[in-house]
Parts: sequence; structure tokens; C-alpha cells
Amino acid sequence: MSSFTARAEYLLYAATVFVSSFLLFQVQPLLGKHILPWFGGSPAVWITAMFFFMVVLALGYLYALLLSWLSRELALLIHVSATVTVAAFLFRHSTEWPSAITPLLTQVPALDSSTPMIAVCVTLTLAIGLPFFILSSTSSLLQYWYAGTTNKEPFSLYAVSNTGSLLGLLSYPFFFEPFFSSYTQGRLWTEGFSVYGMLLMTTLCVVGLRGSKVSVGVAHHTPVPWSRFTLWVLIAAIPVATMLTGTSYISGYIAPIPFLWVIPLGLYLISFIVSFRSGGHVAPFFTYAFTIVFATMSLIALTSQAVVMPVVLVFIFATMFSIFHLCHEALYAMRPVATDLTRFYVALSFGGIVGSVLVLCSSLYVLPIPIEFSCIIAAVALFAGRKMFQSTTFIPTTLPFHPNTLFRILVVLVLFSLAAEVYSKTNGLIDVERNFFGYKAVYDSPHSTYGHRRTLVHGTTNHGYQFLTGEFVGMPVAYYSETSGVARVFAALRADEMKPLRVAVVGLGSGALAAYCEEKDTFDYFEIDPEVITLAQKHFTYLADCPHVTVHLGDARLQLQQEYDAGDRGVYDLIVIDAYADDMVPIHIMTADAIAMYQKLLTDDGILAVHISSRYLSLEHVMAGTSERTGMPGRYYFDRDQPVYAVPSNWTFLANREGVFSSPLLNGFKPISDFSPVYWTDTYSSLISIVHWW
Repeated sequence: MSSFTARAEYLLYAATVFVSSFLLFQVQPLLGKHILPWFGGSPAVWITAMFFFMVVLALGYLYALLLSWLSRELALLIHVSATVTVAAFLFRHSTEWPSAITPLLTQVPALDSSTPMIAVCVTLTLAIGLPFFILSSTSSLLQYWYAGTTNKEPFSLYAVSNTGSLLGLLSYPFFFEPFFSSYTQGRLWTEGFSVYGMLLMTTLCVVGLRGSKVSVGVAHHTPVPWSRFTLWVLIAAIPVATMLTGTSYISGYIAPIPFLWVIPLGLYLISFIVSFRSGGHVAPFFTYAFTIVFATMSLIALTSQAVVMPVVLVFIFATMFSIFHLCHEALYAMRPVATDLTRFYVALSFGGIVGSVLVLCSSLYVLPIPIEFSCIIAAVALFAGRKMFQSTTFIPTTLPFHPNTLFRILVVLVLFSLAAEVYSKTNGLIDVERNFFGYKAVYDSPHSTYGHRRTLVHGTTNHGYQFLTGEFVGMPVAYYSETSGVARVFAALRADEMKPLRVAVVGLGSGALAAYCEEKDTFDYFEIDPEVITLAQKHFTYLADCPHVTVHLGDARLQLQQEYDAGDRGVYDLIVIDAYADDMVPIHIMTADAIAMYQKLLTDDGILAVHISSRYLSLEHVMAGTSERTGMPGRYYFDRDQPVYAVPSNWTFLANREGVFSSPLLNGFKPISDFSPVYWTDTYSSLISIVHWW
């Protein structure tokens, strides 16, 4: 074979592998973002989606392994048939859905809020299961065939695969998400799959022309012992668990933004590229040292309120990459010969499943408080410290003190930081619940300045509190005090003292808004998380003190849509959206499409109130865009002069007519048009455009 032909053949393999990996990793944030609003905006959607993708990835690697055991003719026949089947699958969906991989909510089976993880996996299976399976098998299968037909090491194709994966991942938040709707993204992805299909068929033709049987001649085949296979799995599980727990922490503290999803996954891929490159590698000393330093600093930063979030993120990302590199360097050192390449990739994919399962089990069934990320980095820091400080290779014997002293100092720092985090999360804790929708905890402060205070925390966000003793018993406090925007709206709506109010509240929290309930009023709460309902009814009295209150379990938009479809119009005097927090952003309840539906459910003088207090999100810009799109006049209010027992809160308000805001009780409300608009619809939204980091 001439050098030109060999080069052209390699480029064909490389192009096919690159495109398959690009599509494989681009579709993950695409579909994660698409279905996120369907499940309350919980960060667990992404964690569950990653578990699903890793399971299908493992199945794809197993499929490639099985094909490697077959004759060339049979393997090619099976793979061509499978690819054609997937193409038919996509074509059918393209005729029924807005795009071949992005269904409407009504086009998937009913989503059971009691088993959201199963619902996420079923939805993803229907949308992308078969195409993802075929794409997953491509890299390992083509690497195997390339090695067998050329007698060359295929790990350069592995680098091409990881590069394609990285570019596919990064292209989503920086190019596709900001400029295209989810349905357009799906159609573009499908067109990319068509390009992949043509490249794959051409490559398979080349494989088919390479003789009657694939012959791997890189090295003599040696069966891989199960002990080595198990070690591959365990080492591969550590970076996956680190990535998922770190992503969950970041998404919970700031917001579930694809940009924040892809950075840890991107660092994971970069570490693969660096570790599996040809040539020299980073010296073990620096690998251990960086891991120890960044892991320790991250543990300290996670427990310190004085460290600003951008700095915390830098420490977290640096720690993640150090752990990824440490593990992937170990895997590269234990890489097999080309004959066992597919088995090696199967082990790595199984490691991903093990890591995902450990994260899901620990967060839902094992650890009552969210410290799994800290536990992982603490364990890795101690492992790296032991390897480094107890080796004469790294630590000279001429030191004036024993090297174990350094290790003991590290142990103290790590364990103290971990203990401090546990203490901060358990001090005053009286009840805790963890499920798919996040971490909920109830804290008691019996000796607070103004009496016995009970607080509900969801993730990292205060979701309301109540005084059980003292002069403020039964009063609305926190974000809902008498000086808040929502309190002034209640007062304005009660101008007619004889008129009962019908109020819909999206998001229960502690039920604090029910403090404004009077005997003649009717309050309807909508809450997607059953554990929040349990905690609110068990530990707070707001709901019990309201004579006519009903709590509806399920997605608020779907339930209000049902009321709308049943013909209800003008039934609510006030609709309150209080479901936004830093750890959950159910975008679908605040799109222009959703607001237009709420508008019809309001009375002529009714008001839509949206609580937008957030550490890192400027949601007033979204409300400005929604006001412009729906034609509803809007206002904004921030209560700077709140009482000492209250918390400053940001509220925005929309109404059916401008005259609603003429009440003297609403003086001081600013026009929402003062803010530059950001437009959200059911098919397009982007959180990164409204994030502020400081």
C-alpha cells in the first residue's frame, strides 16, 4: 500500500471516529437541557441522564466486543443492518416529532413524579437510545479494525475520538444553545448523523476490501485476567464519580446550566487526551502534588463562607482535573495490547456505570446530607498524600523531620475540613429528606434573637422560615414580610374587602404565603416534590392555619394547563410563581408560552407575581422579555427597607391591564421595561445569558 493510500485510509477512519464522537457528546447536553424543565429543573436530571448515557455507552462497547469475535463478513453485515435500522428509526421520528430526537412533552409516556429517574431514562431511550448505541460502538470498533488491517497502534484514533467528543461538548453551550431553538438543534444533529452514516458506510467498505478476515497482528493475544479487568473498572469509576458529584454540587449551588455541565465533562475528556497521548507524561510527583494541593484547598473553600464562588469554582475544577489525570495516567500505564482494546473500553464504560450508581445510591439512600463530593476528594487527597509522602522517590531522606509528619498534617487538614462541613450541615438539624428533586433540611434555632425560628432549606437556598415563639408568631417573614412586593400586591387586591381571593401558588416551600390567607379566601398550592409537602405539613403551621388550602402534587404548568384545557378562564385573582431557587430552575413555568396561558387564567384585575430572588440569576431580564412578548404590563420591586426579621426579596409582576398598577399601595414599583429583555419560549432558553458570578 502506498503512503498516500495509507494516509487517505487513516483520514477516513479518523473522520468517521471524529464525527461519531462529536455527535455522541453534543447530544448529551442537548437532550439534558431539552428535558430538564419536564422534571422541575432538578440537577438530578443531568446526573440521571449521565447514568443513562454511560449504560448505553457500555452496551455499545459490549456490542463492539462481540463483533470483534465474529468473522469479518458477519460483523460487517450485522453492523450495516444495525445502522440502517437506526436511520429508519430517526426518519420515523422526524415525521412525527418537531425533530428526530426532540419530542414534545405530550409525545412521551406520562411522567410519573414518584419515579422521575425511571421517567428520565424512558424518555431518553425513546428519543436517542438506538442512535446513541450505534455511535457508542464506533470508536472502539473502528480502532480494532484499523489495528487489525494495518498492524499499527490505534491509540491515535482514541485521541481523535476524545478531541471530537470535547469539541462536540463545548460547541453546545457556546454555539448551538445560544443561537438555535431545541428543535432546530435536533434537526441539525440529525443532519450530522446523516454525514456520519455516509462516512461509516465508506469506512466499512474499506474494511470489507481488506481481505477475507480481520487479522490483528500488533501483538500476541494474551487473555486479560479478571483481576486486571476489575482494576480497570474501579479506577475508571473514580473520575466519573468525581465528575458527577462535583457537577451536582455546582449545579445545585448556582443553577443547572449546560455551561456548568460541560466544563467537568470537558475536563474529563481533556485528561483522557493528555494521558493517552504519545510521548512523555507528567511526572508522578506533579500529579500527586497538584491533587493534594487543589483537593485540600477545595475542601477548605467548600466550608468557608468568605470565599467567593468564582474562586471556589477554580479550586473545584482544578481538583477535578487533577483526579481525572491521576486515574487516567494509571489506566494508560495498564493499557492492553490492541487485541484486547475492545475489552479495555468495556471496562472503562463499566467503570462509568459503577461510578454513576455509587453517586446515585449515596445521594438517595446512603448519605443523609450532601457531602459525597467532599468525601471523594478527601479520600483521593489522602491516597495521593500517602503515595507521595511515604516514597523516597519523591521525598528526600535528608529532611530534618520524618516525611510521615507531612502526611499527618495533611490528614488533620482534610479530616478537619470534612468535619467542619458535616457540622455546618447538621448543627440545628431536626429533619432531612433527599430524593430526585434535591436535598431538603429543616433547622431549629431555639435561641435566635426574635424567638424560636424554624427554617426550611432546599439545597443551598433558604425556602422560608417561621417563628414558633415570640412576637412574630404566625406572621409572614423571610421573603414574604409586610414590606415585600407580594405583601403589597395582596393589600392592593383586598381593596374590595368583601371580595374573596382565589390564589394559585407555584412552589410550596414552607407554605409561608398562606399567612396572607383569610377565612373567605381559597389557596391552591402546586408542588412537584412530595417531600417538600411532607416537611411543610409536619414542621410548619402555615398550611394548617389557612381554612381553605389545597396542595396539588405534580408539575404546576401541566396542572394549570389542564385547568386551561378544561375551559377555566379568569379564575385566579393572583398567581404566584415561587418555584425558582439557585438549585432548581424550572424554566418551562416562566416561558412566554407558559405566561400566555397563565394570563388567561387571571381575572381582568388579576396579577401574576414572580419571586426572582437569586444569588446568581438576573431573572428580571426574562420577565422584561416575557412582558414584551405577551403584551402584559409589568413592574419590578425590591424591598430594601424590610423589617429586621425579614430577608430582602426581588419580585416582578405582570397584569392584564395597566390600570391594575394604579393603586397607591403599589407606588414605588418600577416598570419592568427598565431592564433589557431576554426572551424565553418553550423551544428556546439560555440561563448563561442571565448569570452574574459576583
